[in-house]
Amino acid sequence: MSAVHTKASTASSEPLLIPLEYSLVLTDPAVEAAFGLLRAHARHLFLLPVWRMQGREAMNRRVADRILLDPAALPYDAAVLAELQIQHACGRELVLVTRSDRRHAQQIADHLGIFSQVLSADEAIRHAGTGASTMPVSAFPLPAYLKSLRLHQWLKNLLLFVPLVMSHQISNINLLMNAAIAFLAFGLCASSAYLLNDLLDLADDRRHPDKRHRPLAAGQVSARACAWGIPVLLAASAALGLLLPAPFLALLGTYYLGTLLYSLWLKRVILVDVLSLVGLYTLRLLAGAAAVSVTTSFWLLAFAVFVFLSLAMVKRYVELQTMAAMDRTVAAGRGYRIDDLETISQFGSASGYMAVLVLALYINSDTVRVLYDEPRIIWLLCPLVLYLISRIWLLARRGEIHEDPVVFAIEDRQSQVLAVLGALLLWLAA
Repeated sequence: MSAVHTKASTASSEPLLIPLEYSLVLTDPAVEAAFGLLRAHARHLFLLPVWRMQGREAMNRRVADRILLDPAALPYDAAVLAELQIQHACGRELVLVTRSDRRHAQQIADHLGIFSQVLSADEAIRHAGTGASTMPVSAFPLPAYLKSLRLHQWLKNLLLFVPLVMSHQISNINLLMNAAIAFLAFGLCASSAYLLNDLLDLADDRRHPDKRHRPLAAGQVSARACAWGIPVLLAASAALGLLLPAPFLALLGTYYLGTLLYSLWLKRVILVDVLSLVGLYTLRLLAGAAAVSVTTSFWLLAFAVFVFLSLAMVKRYVELQTMAAMDRTVAAGRGYRIDDLETISQFGSASGYMAVLVLALYINSDTVRVLYDEPRIIWLLCPLVLYLISRIWLLARRGEIHEDPVVFAIEDRQSQVLAVLGALLLWLAA
């Protein structure tokens, strides 16, 4: 992050030019306004590229015609702002320079009340030739960009290996390589979606006690660079998808379209949001099967749907718990109220136990006898899954679980032990 850029706090006869983007504020208001417009009116997804082809200024002007920023919610550089307030108190003229639309910059200037005027970038170049001094912009560290990609969320893509394991072909090196490529393709695709989601949710994230620390919300990375990262990561993901069977690429595209709809609209529709998450998780299983050219069984899909629905309900339950701790009655950007906590808990618990019922029916089916010599051993999976589901909900009710229960289940030591025991039981049964 930037430190104090000025050399002294004493007054000067020269006006001081302060860049708005990545100096006074640790973001780009033009980018935030564009994604704010996209969130408010999803139809502009098709208009923004057309406006951009007409030039950056033209796009900024059209966006500013349709949406205003909240200056108080922007991430300011505290050290720079404190120094500017001292300079202003000493009588120095401060000029705000922007690459965004002047109306957005004027909103910020009016909010702070320390600037004598607002200039565009071109006007500032001419002004600088009169002897005015300029403050440099901030630099952002690489680790912050890596954090914004949410690489830890790639753990969810281990689901892509499940069809390979369940078809008993994990020892096939060629298929294992295909699954690994699919894992990387989905990871890049997911990171692209996370950047998009974080840019759309900036306003809500900055009001959230935990999400406000995300790199984009906290101004730790360049919003413009992240905006460009969305298509770059998606293109890299598609390039890897071309190395795999065509059905995989189709499912990868379906997954990204689903995340786009989820970010723009579906996650604000009560219950539809959790069903959308179930669909996105299930798509990973289908894509994993497509990558290695195996068929996903009805039993696996039925079991997965109920498990994923239970975990999606945990996610919403924990979010509502956080809102309740903040004395709020609704979850920001969602359709849920605090009153829904008990109902969500009941839905999620019931769904988890339905998954165990599906597992029991599968063990007693003709299908299992084809793959396993000792299917009776698999019965021991039922109490293991019952324990796992019950424990996750117990911890959720206590407020002791991570906001993303899928990542929690993968990282949790007890869950890891249960997974190893489950794999051992399947191996013994086979």
